[in-house]
Amino acid sequence: MWGNAASACANLYNWLAPCPNTDVQRTSDRSALLENKSSPVMPHRNPLYKLMSSEKLSQPDLPAEVTIRGTCCLIFRMPPKFHACESCPLLKTQQRVELIRQTMAKAD
Repeated sequence: MWGNAASACANLYNWLAPCPNTDVQRTSDRSALLENKSSPVMPHRNPLYKLMSSEKLSQPDLPAEVTIRGTCCLIFRMPPKFHACESCPLLKTQQRVELIRQTMAKAD
């Protein structure tokens, strides 16, 4: 459950990245939610801490960085598609690149 919450937060901040004048606040909020051991809103350890990471891509036609889940969400086992998501930690970099390109091609 916390993995899905962390993924949703990371996706929101990635979606906001192109918005003007949001860099400082977006980076600060993302760090507070996903990268701090303690939480300002929860009494104990931050349950979202270290559930997401990032991977740099060196492909000119793709985002410079992608977000990777800490654990697999198992969506690849769900019919009808049976494929991993772009943030799946089970994918190797090249598999991730191909999946991102396929997703981008479908969007065009």
